[in-house]
Amino acid sequence: LTLLQENFDEIGDASNILKSKEIELQAAKQRIEELPPLSKAALAVEKLKHDWAVLTDKFARLNELKDDFDLVIQKQETLKREQDSFQTLSVEFLEADNKYKSLEEKFLRGQAGIIASSLEEDMPCPVCGSKQHPVPAQLPNDEINESRVKKARETADKARNSRDLKTALCTALKSEADTLMLRITEELCKIATLKA
Repeated sequence: LTLLQENFDEIGDASNILKSKEIELQAAKQRIEELPPLSKAALAVEKLKHDWAVLTDKFARLNELKDDFDLVIQKQETLKREQDSFQTLSVEFLEADNKYKSLEEKFLRGQAGIIASSLEEDMPCPVCGSKQHPVPAQLPNDEINESRVKKARETADKARNSRDLKTALCTALKSEADTLMLRITEELCKIATLKA
């Protein structure tokens, strides 16, 4: 009888455990039923993979654009320095050119003064042929020769060439920076249209 009682108690315990396990099984079945179908989960995974690929591409493209933008900034800084240098060269050219023109004018007046110093009354002028010389040109106070004028012209030409080269460099730098900025803007518009 005791054995029978022990078996009966064990069967009762096992029955309680079985009921508990049946409740757990029902709860698990309900959770499984609440889960979305596997096909929907697969679609969600595929969408996440696509979104990840798009975002990775955007990130890579934005990094390239950052490098390009850094290059634009570098070119703009170089352009600013070169424009400052251009201003200096432009002033140097204007000063050299004004000096040359002034020397050339004085030289030509000196040549006229030399010719005028040999004029005689009632004798024709070798330049215009007039026999009257009411206001003959005067010799300049400072002596300016052709060599000095030529050297001033060479200095002005050299300054002009330096200024013109700097102009070309500044134009090229500005064009490069503008082209890069346009490309960056276009690429940013393309990136903005990519859908994740």
